Amino acid sequence: MAFHYTIEMLLNDQKANVIMNNQEIIEIARTNQTEIKYDNGKLVLTCAPNHDIDEELVKKILSVVKSTVVANAYLIDGKSKVEIFNGKLDPKNPFGTSNEEFEERTIESLEEEDGITIDEDLEDFLRYTDEEE
Repeated sequence: MAFHYTIEMLLNDQKANVIMNNQEIIEIARTNQTEIKYDNGKLVLTCAPNHDIDEELVKKILSVVKSTVVANAYLIDGKSKVEIFNGKLDPKNPFGTSNEEFEERTIESLEEEDGITIDEDLEDFLRYTDEEE
């Protein structure tokens, strides 16, 4: 099953409008097949299935915003939504400061403690990522 990443950034309407109309951001998003939309005070970046978060796009958005942004990032596989980041993204430190330290967790602890159901495809992906490190 395909997975994708989603990043939600809390922004006001004015900043979101500037980002949504920035031709360079539009081009980077198009090239990397990342959907950008604004809904309920959140700028939402949805990455193409089975693609990583586009660092260049995130850095460009932060450089346009010119201020720290509260953000959340998720890994979604159709059945599960696992939060992988919760904190602030700063133009000077693009991949930011998390509100909480995300400790290494086992698949079993995700299922037991958070009540998240991990299907075989997501489990394979999580195990593959662990092996890479």
